[in-house]
Amino acid sequence: MLVLSIDRYGRCGVPPPGCDGVDKQGYPCVAELIRPYKFYISIENSNCVDYVTEKFFEALISRMTVPIVLRRKIYTNIGAPPNSFLAIDDFSSIAEMVKFINNVAANKEKYLEFHKWRTTHE
Repeated sequence: MLVLSIDRYGRCGVPPPGCDGVDKQGYPCVAELIRPYKFYISIENSNCVDYVTEKFFEALISRMTVPIVLRRKIYTNIGAPPNSFLAIDDFSSIAEMVKFINNVAANKEKYLEFHKWRTTHE
């Protein structure tokens, strides 16, 4: 059986320690809370044309994590660097995705592949 541990903070999860809510994405305490995580689920709360959650950009740019999103096409269309994020629709099943995430998390070289874009993009 494949297992993936997910920590959930905010209104629907555990109150973030030392933080006045994770709705305030720009707060330094949110960045500190997320820093140890290699992956961050950045799923939109609305599915609208050309809408991308700010959580995606925060995770991608300032938090050094790999965002996990619903659909690759949305983020490719807005110019997100290739191989900088995971999309749930890249996988045929959740089990396949969990296996991939666990493999990447355990392999430093594979994980760093998701950060190579930082050397070529501003």
